Amino acid sequence: MLKVGRNDPCPCGSGKKYKKCCINKVESTQNSHQIQNKKVLQTQLERLPTSQLLENIKKAGVHLDEKIFIDDIEELGSANKLLNRWADQLKVEVEQLPPAFYLSIQILIKRLTPDMVLLEDLQDLMGDGYSLEKPDQMEDKLFIWWKLWKDLQEWIVAHQIPSLEKLDEMTRNLLPNSVLYWVSDFNQVLQEASKQDSRFISMRSVFADDFLKRFQHAPEQLKKEILRAKDEAVYPVV
Repeated sequence: MLKVGRNDPCPCGSGKKYKKCCINKVESTQNSHQIQNKKVLQTQLERLPTSQLLENIKKAGVHLDEKIFIDDIEELGSANKLLNRWADQLKVEVEQLPPAFYLSIQILIKRLTPDMVLLEDLQDLMGDGYSLEKPDQMEDKLFIWWKLWKDLQEWIVAHQIPSLEKLDEMTRNLLPNSVLYWVSDFNQVLQEASKQDSRFISMRSVFADDFLKRFQHAPEQLKKEILRAKDEAVYPVV
């Protein structure tokens, strides 16, 4: 079967270019098949014992056992970073690794380190919060980001990160926004919410205390914003 170019006439006979006609239908069908295949593969992998999952990856050439896996994921704090390490060991690009590798990492994490906070968890929480933009979604946004703040602190402690700059360096290109800018955004949303609901006054105060204690050498402008949050928690703006 010949490959149809984007600017070729659509095979359906409509007379339109392929990119203006059925290309989306084809791509949608392909995506559906990929999703279904991934679900089938994940179900198959989840049926395997932990020892077999580890052995399969080891046979592919990765230096691995249960202790190494736990040590590596605790060191890296990210499923994607671990996948990159495996690609380096095998001297291939990450895209060349089989889908079973990443799915196996996710399954092994749930089994061997179920309580660990990963960068992927932080990524999801930050992105979920930014996706809620309507006024009636503000409360949901704040509770999602409050969990992000608590999980982020746990990740910071686990990886002994000394500064906001180092944190941004380690999470660059892995989170939807830099932590520095997200902190400012979170504080602003808390400020707006505090004017409407007194519950968020105490949340804002606790956030300010946590931040100033953990990031004593943060940029001065950001520290001023956070300090103002503490002042307004004591003397709410009416």
